[in-house]
Amino acid sequence: MGMGRGGGMGGDMALMRYPDGALAFLKTELKITPKQTKQGDAFATATRDTAASMRKMWQAQMAK
Repeated sequence: MGMGRGGGMGGDMALMRYPDGALAFLKTELKITPKQTKQGDAFATATRDTAASMRKMWQAQMAK
């Protein structure tokens, strides 16, 4: 799972299809501290919600 933009499965696709894995990767890479957990959790919730919305839109387009 590539996290960068360009060729293959880029970051946007990874976040849409595998939000929990992509978020775990980001948390590790960014070295989120216990003090940052509240903000990190808010970001994760927003990311999961956005990913779910994107999946629904994509599925609606594929159904046409």
